[in-house]
Amino acid sequence: MARSVFLASLPISLRSAALAVAATLAVLAPASTSEAAVELLHGFADTGRHPYALTRAGDGAFYGVTREGGVFASGTIFRIESDGTFSSLHSFDPAVDGASPSARLTLGPDGALYGSTAQGGAFALGTLFRITTSGSFASLHSFSGSNGSTPVAALTVGGDGALYGCASGGGASGTGTLFRVATDGLFSHLHDFAANGGWPRTELTRGSDGNLYGTTSEGGTWGAGTVFRITTSGVYSVVTHIVFNGMSQEPYAALTLGSDAALYGSIYAGGANGYGYVFRVTTTSVFSVVHDFTSSEGRPYAPLSQESGALYGSTVGDSLGYGTLFKLTTTGGYTTLHGFTGSDGWSPSSSALVSGGDGALYGSTGAGGALGEGALFKITTSGAFTLLHSFDADLDGSEVK
Repeated sequence: MARSVFLASLPISLRSAALAVAATLAVLAPASTSEAAVELLHGFADTGRHPYALTRAGDGAFYGVTREGGVFASGTIFRIESDGTFSSLHSFDPAVDGASPSARLTLGPDGALYGSTAQGGAFALGTLFRITTSGSFASLHSFSGSNGSTPVAALTVGGDGALYGCASGGGASGTGTLFRVATDGLFSHLHDFAANGGWPRTELTRGSDGNLYGTTSEGGTWGAGTVFRITTSGVYSVVTHIVFNGMSQEPYAALTLGSDAALYGSIYAGGANGYGYVFRVTTTSVFSVVHDFTSSEGRPYAPLSQESGALYGSTVGDSLGYGTLFKLTTTGGYTTLHGFTGSDGWSPSSSALVSGGDGALYGSTGAGGALGEGALFKITTSGAFTLLHSFDADLDGSEVK
């Protein structure tokens, strides 16, 4: 079993020990001579552990969260500049503002950053929050179960300036909900999942038609998940049902709007080679496969990013076991840009790469780096890789999202 898949199956208490051993092995292992030169700018241990993906704010800096670590050992919010300058902005207090943030931050129309925690808050079922770039934090909503629970996906700004998202559990059937929250915290419960999809785990994507599109990890005709659409007024419909072929094929990654107005997504398993695939679906439900992954390439887990007409993404469980970064054209041309070695990161996070406006894409790994607790990096579209920060769990937090 690939290391990244094995770790995901471990409880948090055992995962940290496994990561520590793996990090030691990674540092001792020789780097591949085919890789671009790597420059280490920052690594996470006393400053946090296992970072998730980044969001670029209006000040040009990048912001993110860690699932663990910090003052209360329940996660942190951090800021990092493109030169590697790092600061921790907030430590989550489980009883007050939530715990275990499990998705990237979203830049709101007011310049503040919005996010969710999977646990904690008034009912211990997760929260929604707001933080300014100067570190002023406010809790906006605590999930109660009837209106959702355990939100693990990022929020999406709708055409009306409100933020939309999904909760992976709770609601009328216990299989998740869709909701709307205004920047002042006014919360609206839009939809309860049932037979036509359930357990949504990914952020929504705003389509060219102004509607919001997402995926469910289960349900639908074949029980393998769906692609769905919801309007800002709450009208829900299924765009397509993911076909089950005897393998677990849940769409773990959010959809990406392409320059051709189609939506691109990925499936973690199945396809021609059994290692997952990238698909294209139009808003009129025309579905096609763009690329089938191989064992040496790994499995797609994170959403795709679009830069200059091409798609960029990451895999886990490749032949070396540390994960890769890749480029994919909309016609199926595939290039591996970077293979992680452990010391420069391990297991790319479940969020998309972020454009820095400087010709590079920025991202994170959930493990590895100098201290084994996760790393932040940048990579150019031609494959030049730079390690920006290695996390320290007590200072930065851990499990960056």
